[in-house]
Amino acid sequence: MLFRSGKFVLESVVRSDLSPAQSIEVVDKMEVEGYERAMEYLIESSMKYGTAEYNEGLNKGLKDAGKHPLDTKSIKDFVQFLRRAVSWNGDAIMERVNNLRCLGFQLPHGIFSNDLIFGQLDLAGGVTPRDTVNRIMKELPNVQLGFLTNSMLQCLLNKEDKEYQTEAVNYLLNGTTGRFLKPTAWSQSLVRSFLATGDTEQLVTFLWYCSRDSIVTDERTSAKDVFSGLTCVPAVLHRYEGTEQSVEVQLRLVLEALIKERVGLPGEVAAKLQEQEPVLAELLQEAVAVWEAGADYWTEERTAEYFAERKAMHLPARDGSSPRTGVSEYSGVPESLPEMEAVHAKLEAQGRVNKGLVSKLLDAMCAAGQTDKALALRKYAEIGRAHV
Repeated sequence: MLFRSGKFVLESVVRSDLSPAQSIEVVDKMEVEGYERAMEYLIESSMKYGTAEYNEGLNKGLKDAGKHPLDTKSIKDFVQFLRRAVSWNGDAIMERVNNLRCLGFQLPHGIFSNDLIFGQLDLAGGVTPRDTVNRIMKELPNVQLGFLTNSMLQCLLNKEDKEYQTEAVNYLLNGTTGRFLKPTAWSQSLVRSFLATGDTEQLVTFLWYCSRDSIVTDERTSAKDVFSGLTCVPAVLHRYEGTEQSVEVQLRLVLEALIKERVGLPGEVAAKLQEQEPVLAELLQEAVAVWEAGADYWTEERTAEYFAERKAMHLPARDGSSPRTGVSEYSGVPESLPEMEAVHAKLEAQGRVNKGLVSKLLDAMCAAGQTDKALALRKYAEIGRAHV
């Protein structure tokens, strides 16, 4: 009975004209009367019904009095409390998250990605992950884009499902900015997703793209971080009952794919994997050699061509419809000539034309001196094919 009455009282307190200081006094009196969870109910009620001004004042008042739950640990099972706070998917959920921030709380990465972001996704409705990130950015202006980007990748990969994995790789290639990527946030999620789906191509694309020098620009991030998730295979493989349970077999699949695609493996990660599976020593050495030769192999031209190929490879389809073109579903037309040609080839195979893409592609071809290709493209575009 104390539970219900205490919660009801504090909801009324927050909705009243009482100041934050007066609300704290009410909690003090309730705790003397045996309401042990009074502070928790005050925070929960403030998150639901308090204004930003009220919550900022309450945050300051609690800190000044040395009574803030972050300092006193007065909220039991604090992580579950935060999870409950964002589990409600109503229209006011973003207001609640903003109120939590005003109250001095930050959502842990895991809760933000697995609970809040997942609750906002609408893949079935055709809303892309990037659209979702942009909407959250507007509603939570104090959340940094980098944090949201990595939370979205973690969220999609943690579903351990082929559709969500495909969305993750397309968001990576089409919807993110490389400088925001923090592989430590999702490298293990990536490997677990691979173990669940068995898709080496998507894994290789992630590892290749995120380990490019143009992506690993933050001094706090290294290529090692991108591949480090592979070292978790022995610890998590048992979770996937329908998957081959040999660590050697799983790692061999990955290493052979990385060697075949000229990606390779950083030496630090290879050393750890050799400790786990000594039988793979020779293959690991080969993978390291490929990695070390990558600086010469991955010229700017090869990188652009391979990037375009991987983007075209992973364009997903939904509900038996035609594969995505990579133009209308994501952020407009690609910038480089190889990327534009790859997307146009995909459209051409479907008998479709995207006018914006054709226009930019014509300009790029003419600038590159490829006038014959430009004329052929113009003729194709004028035939009157279906337009995107």
